This record gives sequence, structure tokens and C-alpha cells, in this order.
Amino acid sequence: MPHSSTCFITRHTLSALRDQIHQRPELVMALEGLIEVEEEHFPDPPTYAALSHLAQCTACQAWSALWLEAQFPESGPWRERVARYCCFSMFEAVTKQDRAVRIGFELFRGEDPTWYLNDAICVQFCPWCGQCLPDHPFEPDLQSEPEPEQTP
Repeated sequence: MPHSSTCFITRHTLSALRDQIHQRPELVMALEGLIEVEEEHFPDPPTYAALSHLAQCTACQAWSALWLEAQFPESGPWRERVARYCCFSMFEAVTKQDRAVRIGFELFRGEDPTWYLNDAICVQFCPWCGQCLPDHPFEPDLQSEPEPEQTP
């Protein structure tokens, strides 16, 4: 099925940005659908238009996922991990030790699935996206990412 000229222009524009992806975290996050596309973060009109279209077009989202996988296959496992979570903020809160807001899971008294906010407050819904939290961890074998090593 042919795509619209907007889809063609979007894909061409995003393909041209390939070499900038690793230098621009906001671009990666927009391509992954992790942030809202705002003009202040993407002042270049063609880039803003392409990313805005991508956020709305399921055909271009499917293309983008395949394109990113083909361009950066080493990022595939990370993208798969993030996809297990309800949202990127929850992924960060569960996996990053240095977060001000940490979310953890345990079986309370060995049997009741419980999510904790900063090891103190029980939560049933994601504080960021509002989805009901599952009765199991997002990743069964989850280990927090190690702290970056400090050099003296």
C-alpha cells in the first residue's frame, strides 16, 4: 500500500538524521516514542514536522522501529527491556539506583505482590502513566543496573 507524501518526507528526514542520533538524546527518545515532541526541543521545522508525524502515524512508527533495529542492532536488547514496562519513567525508577523516586517489587510476607515507592509507600498504579501495576515484576530476573564507577 502506498504511503502519503508526508510519510515519505518523514522517513527521508529521519534517515538523514542517522548520524546525529547518538549525540542527541532527545532525538533518540522522540524516535522511541518516550517523550512528547515539542518545538522547543526540535527547533528545525523539518525535524519537528517529521517527529510530530511519527508520533501520530502507526505506519511510520512501524517503519521507525524496523529502521532503528537495522541501523543500531546493538540497541535491540535495551529496547526490548524498556518495552516490558508500562512507561519509560517506570523503567528508570525500577532499574536505576540513583533515582530520587525508586519503585521496587516484592512478595510481602512471601505471598502478596507489592510495589513500593522509595521502599516505604505501597502503590498499585504507575505514578507517571497511571496504569495498574502487575502482580509480578516487569522483569523476573531483574538486577538493578550497577552504579557507574567513580575514578579518583
